Formats: sequence, structure tokens, C-alpha cells
Amino acid sequence: MARADASLIRAAIAGAVITTAVSACMPYYVEDEPGGNLATHLQRAAYAEADGIPIRVTGTCKSACTTYLKSKTTCAGPDAEFWFHAPTPDTQATRLALLSSYPAHIRDWIKRSGGLTSDWMILKGEEMRRLVPQCDRLG
Repeated sequence: MARADASLIRAAIAGAVITTAVSACMPYYVEDEPGGNLATHLQRAAYAEADGIPIRVTGTCKSACTTYLKSKTTCAGPDAEFWFHAPTPDTQATRLALLSSYPAHIRDWIKRSGGLTSDWMILKGEEMRRLVPQCDRLG
């Protein structure tokens, strides 16, 4: 990762941490998130979980966004959809980092659904509601 990219990520995380400190336990809302940098999403999920901040997902949560499922504080709205695919670049290290970020029941679903490929695999509807805690059930 370029030094400038690392600085931008640290600044974004610092901003999120400051915002979090000001609004302790205010939910972090994720709506129609296209994904992005895997490390950034993993760090956000880790900070939210460490601080007990709920992550509320509505709409589509694509690519690296799906790593929010790692956090026990993540819940989904009834219309949430989680869109999975193989990491880019698809190296052994990135694949392992991505798969290990998911809870076991999500990894099992990915495996049962054919594994991660370059094509989208979508967790939605009843199946999503069965596998992902629902926000209305968490308060």
C-alpha cells in the first residue's frame, strides 16, 4: 500500500473514531455500500465491535462491505442484501483474510453456495434473515 493511501486510511479511521467518541454507541449506518478496500472495512468492523457500536446494514452491502458480518454488533434491515465475490487480487493471502473475516455460519453458506468466484453471490431474503441478526430483534 502506498504511503499516501495508508495516511488517508489512518485519517479516515481517526475521523471515525473521533465521531464515535462524540456519539458513543450511536449506530454506524451502512446503506447501499459498494465495498472498497478490504483492510479499511475490517478495521471499521473491529473498531465498532470493540466499542460496542451497532452496525446497521440496509440495502446492498457489496464486496468488502460484507466483512461487517464479522462484528457481533452487525445487524441487517429486512431489505439488506450481502453481495460476495472473490477478492481482487485473488491471492491466497487475500482470500484467507476475506474468508477468515466471516463467522463460521457465513463461511459455511459461501461453501454450500459454490465458494467465492469472480461472479456475485447474493445473500438476501429469508436466507439472509436466517443467517444475519435482524436489527428489529436487536433493538
